[in-house]
Amino acid sequence: MRLRDNLVAASTQAVHHMQKALFEMNVQLSNVISDIVGETGLRIIEAIITGQRDPMQLAALCSTRIKASRETVAKSLHGNWDEALLFALKAALETYRFSQTKIQECDCCVQQHLAQFESRAEAINSSQDSKAQLHRVCGVDLTKIPGIKEQSAQIIISEVGLDMTKWKTEKQFSGYSTNTVN
Repeated sequence: MRLRDNLVAASTQAVHHMQKALFEMNVQLSNVISDIVGETGLRIIEAIITGQRDPMQLAALCSTRIKASRETVAKSLHGNWDEALLFALKAALETYRFSQTKIQECDCCVQQHLAQFESRAEAINSSQDSKAQLHRVCGVDLTKIPGIKEQSAQIIISEVGLDMTKWKTEKQFSGYSTNTVN
């Protein structure tokens, strides 16, 4: 789970590097699409990396879900195609894709690991999604706790395990102490 967290951070950093390279090339893609690593953004970035420079050709790669007109998108795609910035864009895209692949591999590994635990819950839906697996392994649905989603629950059990008898009370588990130091 820690590795996955690091990969998510690396993926996010790669997106920031792509945004920076585009900004420095004066390509204002993020002004016309909400997610540069969505379907349209990745198509346009890939085309730029492979040598496409015509703003209208790049705008034609937009999905029908993009609300901005193709002309508006094209206006945002006039850039200075500096080789160093293009290299930075390509490197950031490769890092992003690598991180995404490794995140998926981590998710598969976590699912395989959860599948090895014995069931602590009665008749759980036989689906193999992570929420059902967590419920099966923990014996309770941790995602019913406000603020705890599947990812948080996975992190908690990966850090503390499934044996909660180590702590006599909730306060001991959470590390909360009523003692104050003056």
